Amino acid sequence: MLGYSGHNQWWNTTWDNETVYIDGTSVNATCDYGYQVELGLVDQEVICENGTWSSVECYAACVELPPPAGENMLEPIYTFNGIGANITYICNDTFTTIVNETFPETLPETIVECSADSVWVPKGPLTCTPMCLDDPPNASLPLKYNWDGINREVGFAVEYSCEPNYLLSTLNLSRNISCEESRNWTATEPGELSCIPGVLDPPPSPSPASIAASILESPPYLGGGNLTYVCDGDKLSPNGTNSTQITFNVSGWSSIDPEFVCYNVSYTLPVINVTEGLLGTVAGPAPPYFVSSTVNYTCPEGTMSTDGETVTLIPFTPDGWAPLDPSFVCLEGTFMPPVLPAAAFMGGYLIGAVPPFPMGSVLEYTCSEGYLSVKRDGTPTADSSTFLTYQEDGWTDLDPDFNCVIEMRDHGPVLESIVVSATKKCKIFVALDLISNLP
Repeated sequence: MLGYSGHNQWWNTTWDNETVYIDGTSVNATCDYGYQVELGLVDQEVICENGTWSSVECYAACVELPPPAGENMLEPIYTFNGIGANITYICNDTFTTIVNETFPETLPETIVECSADSVWVPKGPLTCTPMCLDDPPNASLPLKYNWDGINREVGFAVEYSCEPNYLLSTLNLSRNISCEESRNWTATEPGELSCIPGVLDPPPSPSPASIAASILESPPYLGGGNLTYVCDGDKLSPNGTNSTQITFNVSGWSSIDPEFVCYNVSYTLPVINVTEGLLGTVAGPAPPYFVSSTVNYTCPEGTMSTDGETVTLIPFTPDGWAPLDPSFVCLEGTFMPPVLPAAAFMGGYLIGAVPPFPMGSVLEYTCSEGYLSVKRDGTPTADSSTFLTYQEDGWTDLDPDFNCVIEMRDHGPVLESIVVSATKKCKIFVALDLISNLP
């Protein structure tokens, strides 16, 4: 029998064109690589029958063995390995396929397919592991968790926590929920995975450091709750209190009162020593004395400072009692202005400070409008005013050579003398030639 090719694109035979094959003879056909006659068989006998060769049945197949089953997975059984053939890999009992980012579904089996390239291609993982089939409890803000949305193997833990300034309802910062051997997530009580406003740590230490205060309450600090700063020892703040409070809410801690600083106090009045003037007395409220407290330093009766003040304040500072103002010196003085003769009040007036008048006070005496200053002999004075000074023995006398008389514009000053009597009214003698002009 002639006319038979010994090769095509899928197989080769032992036939040659010099041999005459009669009915009943045969040749051997071998499938090319990537082809098989049937599972595991690549050779086929081709028989000459009635002048015709029998057909060669080579089909495209995955001729290599499929991948081995992985951990906790049964070895597959299959009978066909042609293109498109599927082999099912099944997990042992209580196991499921591993879940990863490439194969996000959890299934009890995995399919391996013979591809068009004659290669076995897994459609899922080839390893089985016990896992929770359900997702872990969901988290919504302020509750959050670190689950990647994929991993759910037995033993894997998901950490639940809260947004800043929140605590779990159990007053913890976090809670782990694990996939347990039962293939269920750790059971939780109702509301256990919820957040409430709160923190475990106190706020940063207030500034300045000299606040010298301790925190009264212990953590946790919940929303709407107060935290109390208490001065150490017997220290007090400038407002006389030894504590202040701040409040916690979801936005954080409220600001501490900037004026709350704890300072040392004193239970005694300041001791005052003077090198000038007279020593006054110190008096004030009952102790303790704290920063911003003041006491009065009062001059002895009948004395005052050069500014006419009889009282000054001494403040208590962070460094203790402030020293007495060195410019505040208690000197003898009076509240009474100088007593002027009646005639002096008729023609002039005093200018200067108002009572009280400390030692050394000076008042100016000047003539009123329409009056001239003249000496006792009637001649004009060089100055338009004179001065009176308060001394240890009282006010100085008015200068007898300074007198205020009515100005006579038509005749000029012709006053001869002014006599002032302590018991009689002032008598003014003028020249005879003026008497006729007096009103």
